[in-house]
Amino acid sequence: MFSPLKRIKRKIRKLSPAIEVREERGCLVLEGQLDDWEMVVKAGHLAVDKKHYHGVINDIKLKGFEDKARLPKDQDLSLEGETPQVLIIGGGITGCAIARELSRWKLDTLLLEKGPDVASGASKANGGVIHVGINFPRHSQKLHYNLRGNKLYAGLARELDVPFEQKGQALLCSRPWEKLLVKVLAWRGKKMGVQGVVWLDRPQLLAHEPCLPPYVIGGMYMPSGGLTSPMEMTVALAENAMENGVRICLETAVLGMETEGGRIRSVTTNRGRLY
Repeated sequence: MFSPLKRIKRKIRKLSPAIEVREERGCLVLEGQLDDWEMVVKAGHLAVDKKHYHGVINDIKLKGFEDKARLPKDQDLSLEGETPQVLIIGGGITGCAIARELSRWKLDTLLLEKGPDVASGASKANGGVIHVGINFPRHSQKLHYNLRGNKLYAGLARELDVPFEQKGQALLCSRPWEKLLVKVLAWRGKKMGVQGVVWLDRPQLLAHEPCLPPYVIGGMYMPSGGLTSPMEMTVALAENAMENGVRICLETAVLGMETEGGRIRSVTTNRGRLY
């Protein structure tokens, strides 16, 4: 019997001998170069083994592809030799939330963002939906943190004076048989810990959404769903973190890392090397 790693290596080798496969921290890592993007994608699919591995890191490079990621034009040594206790890479909503949380302690915390401002990437443009968690597997980490984050969001928005509306979400039905399916989902939602999930007929649902299409007969209403402005939230988190001592450097891109014994020793940026 072949081990899971050997079996996957054999499958990948049949696709292309130019691909190297190794195991790292419970994941499969694919490396090499290919001249066909579809083969790069196919290699990733072939390496999937949910029974034995957490996931696949597809690091296969496409020959002739030029990475055109925007990098800052400035080059200086303003951060050369810095030794922050905590270095946060990326000023999106996650990075700024981490910075704000760490600002509660007396730490030398530095956040680097390659853009001209925080929320320069996905955090300025996503839908801003505070999800209820109904679409995640019951025992997943995503569900655990979604439910916890959902409960924290109203208080966070009040603290930072950021707009937040918690008017709920609804899964709409247009055919009578769909009502049975939604009732099963509602039962599942309660088992998962999603609060207040109920079936509402059309007249009840109109109280929450007056502009329902005429074909909607009812739906599953989930009151914990909400909406916010992700850009305003990110900016507010960053400003509060800075008020409490966190330093934020904009137009600063991480260009490389030096590791030793599995630990990061230094980080190279367009403004010098940090340790």
